[in-house]
Amino acid sequence: TQIQTFIRMAEARIARKVRVLEMQVNNPALTIPDTGSVALSTGFLGFRSVAIAVSVGLTSSPEINYVAPDVFHELRLAAGQLRGLETDSYYTIEGSNLLATPAPGAGTTMDLNVTYWQHFAALTATNTENWLLTNHYDIYLYATVAELYNFLMDTEQERNYRALYNDAVDELHTSEKRKQRSGPHIRRPRFAP
Repeated sequence: TQIQTFIRMAEARIARKVRVLEMQVNNPALTIPDTGSVALSTGFLGFRSVAIAVSVGLTSSPEINYVAPDVFHELRLAAGQLRGLETDSYYTIEGSNLLATPAPGAGTTMDLNVTYWQHFAALTATNTENWLLTNHYDIYLYATVAELYNFLMDTEQERNYRALYNDAVDELHTSEKRKQRSGPHIRRPRFAP
C-alpha cells in the first residue's frame, strides 16, 4: 500500500540521520581470513571504531587506519612487494566487504575488534514494532507524515513535518550525548609549559 511506501521512505531517511546507542553493535572478534576480505553484516551503516584485537601479552591494540579504496589497493600492492617487512595495517570498505592489508599470511587470520552502526529493524506486516518506534514514535510519525505530504505535493505541510522530524532527531541526539557522558568525568592533569 501507499502507507507502507511512506513508512519505508521514512525509515530510509531516519537510517541516514539517526545514530544512537541502540544501533551500535560490538563484534570483538571479526575474523579477516587470509584473503584479507570479509563480508559486512546485513544492515551495516558504518564503523564507529576499528582496532586490531589485542593479543595475549600486548597492552594495547595495534592501529589499523581507514583509507579510501584507491589508496588501499596501492598500499596492498606495496605490502605484497614488501612481504615480511613490518608495515602499517589499513582497511577500506568496498561494496559490502571490509578489506584489510597487509592480509594475513596463508592459512592465518587477523581478528578485529569493531563497533559499527546497524540499521534498525524495519516495520513489516509481521514485524510491527522495533525499539525506535517504541521509544521515539514521534520520529517515525513526523518522517512518515512528511513523506505523505511530499507525495501530496503540499510543500508547506511537508516543511512543517520535516521541521518537527529534524527537531525530534536533534533532541534524540542531545539525549544520547548526555547518556554517553553521564557519570564522573576524569580530568587530565595540566602541565606547566
